[in-house]
Amino acid sequence: MKLLSWNIQAGIATTRFSQYATRAHRQFLQTPGKLNTLRGIADVIADYDVVCLQEVDLGGRRSGFSSQVEFLAAESNHPYFEAQENRVVRKISRHGNAIFSRYPLRIEDDMKLPGKFVGRGALIARVEHADSFVVVNTHLSLGAVDRAAQLGAIGEALPSSGKWVLCGDLNLRASDPALKVFYAEHEVTQMSNGPASYPSWTPKQDLDHILCGADLLRTDYLALPVLKSDHLPVTATIVARDHEV
Repeated sequence: MKLLSWNIQAGIATTRFSQYATRAHRQFLQTPGKLNTLRGIADVIADYDVVCLQEVDLGGRRSGFSSQVEFLAAESNHPYFEAQENRVVRKISRHGNAIFSRYPLRIEDDMKLPGKFVGRGALIARVEHADSFVVVNTHLSLGAVDRAAQLGAIGEALPSSGKWVLCGDLNLRASDPALKVFYAEHEVTQMSNGPASYPSWTPKQDLDHILCGADLLRTDYLALPVLKSDHLPVTATIVARDHEV
């Protein structure tokens, strides 16, 4: 099963530091460049069985009042998809996470995460497959205290079977103490640093992750050199350990 996780920055496509200023208007307005960026994102995710995207706009002004999720699902030919709305800036943006799949999805939880400020969530779904597993898609807060609490809440929602995958922009590195606690409490066995994914133009930090429970094996874990966002997409192949050759 091929997985991809990506913070797509709502199609704003910041690919160098100066563009945080020069493309600031894309935070508020739809532009032709955004549609081109979204088509490029769809081309990339089309090759993957399960895709977790963060910073997707669900129909605010900055996406032309249409859902980027529906557009990407159609363009990438993923028949199954689910979205989670976490924060609304009235008449400007509808922030969310989304899961796309080649296989049926069953939502298990639309979790609103704790934090000093509202607007963070974890979308939890079961991928209905011969080797059924749970996938969690999340985008954690910037503050360390909030991140630790959010990881704790996600951990409590994980299945006991060990057949789960946590994907997302965790806003922390694999060596962070909060993640080390999470590894220990939930039997995460593949704890090596992930591929550097941020900033996309000179990646130095492993902020985007694909973590697996004890009953799944992760291989081919890497970041793709695709400049469509300020984050690079990270990908991995997962297989049930009882199928390992």
